[in-house]
Amino acid sequence: MKKGLFAKYKGQFYQADVQNDSTIRLISKRPADIRMGFNAKEYPKYYKNNTELPVLYIKDVNKNELEELVKIENKFKYKDYEFDISIEREGKYYIGTTDASIANRLNFERTDKYYYEKWVSSDEGELVEIKQNIN
Repeated sequence: MKKGLFAKYKGQFYQADVQNDSTIRLISKRPADIRMGFNAKEYPKYYKNNTELPVLYIKDVNKNELEELVKIENKFKYKDYEFDISIEREGKYYIGTTDASIANRLNFERTDKYYYEKWVSSDEGELVEIKQNIN
């Protein structure tokens, strides 16, 4: 389940992070991307468990160099409604809504003053990926 900001650069999709108005940081886990100008991420020495942190490769590029920049969000369609997903675990989703009437109708549990949640099995609905182009 992909979630977050992604950029297409030279035909490949990368996880991305906005650095400023014109610069996007591309994040890769592929050592081969070093040939495309990526550098191994160096963690500060004071970080605990440095050796257990993921090996990442990063490259800062101008936004104009990207073929596409998209925000990907996932929802779970359950009983004809789309819900937010907060946890995915062992073939189940923890879904939620602020709509009290829908929550009551579908037996959601109130977990906050204005929020309702429920565990559902992945076969009770379908995962919906929502892509939003970012300019």
